[in-house]
Amino acid sequence: MNKTERMKNLRVAVLFTATFAVILFVRLIPLDLMPGQIAPPDILFALLVALLVRRPRAVPMVLVVALFLLNDIL
Repeated sequence: MNKTERMKNLRVAVLFTATFAVILFVRLIPLDLMPGQIAPPDILFALLVALLVRRPRAVPMVLVVALFLLNDIL
């Protein structure tokens, strides 16, 4: 792996982490006190699957495990 590919993968990983953090923050904000009728789809999992299908080496698995563990804890 050359330096430019490593930098591109790092940029994708940082962008994924930032997007994950924003979506997680929005999900934690109490916008309504009543529960919804339907459970919303898991956008974070769909984002991860789309990224892993497109670029499997872009996001390290340790980062994925850490972010989804944080998601489950919160």
